[in-house]
Amino acid sequence: MADDVTPKPTRIFRIVLVASLALNLAFLGVIGGAFARSKAGGGAPSGIELGVGPLGRALSEEDRREVARALRERTDFRRGDRAAPRRTMQEIQELLRQDELDTAALAAILERSSRRSTQLQAAAQDALVEHLSGMSVQDRIAFADRLEQTSRRRDGQRP
Repeated sequence: MADDVTPKPTRIFRIVLVASLALNLAFLGVIGGAFARSKAGGGAPSGIELGVGPLGRALSEEDRREVARALRERTDFRRGDRAAPRRTMQEIQELLRQDELDTAALAAILERSSRRSTQLQAAAQDALVEHLSGMSVQDRIAFADRLEQTSRRRDGQRP
């Protein structure tokens, strides 16, 4: 009789799923919020890294605006696509409210969310590379100097 009982997901499995979901949604929320702020204020998403880390922080405000503009012009960043995080959250909420949690469906949603995050990160990196390749030598040197200062401050060293 004990063989007929289906095993329930372990507590650690659920914790891992929830943590993964939280990280993915936080990342997508930061991206969506930064794009919304930059669209509304005409500025750049200065608080967003999109996987470019210190490189993004070392950009001037004008350079950040240009990279953000290039991202907004991409077809995969049109308004309809930016609603994806909201749809994902709604799908997850619906799953969580069911009597039985469909872990396969939840895992599929999280995987889709993760793929979207990876695509956004790659697009931001492409836009940054394109922007940097259009800079003059003097501008790239100035950028490298800002990058060095940013890295030193992050490491606790004096600039």
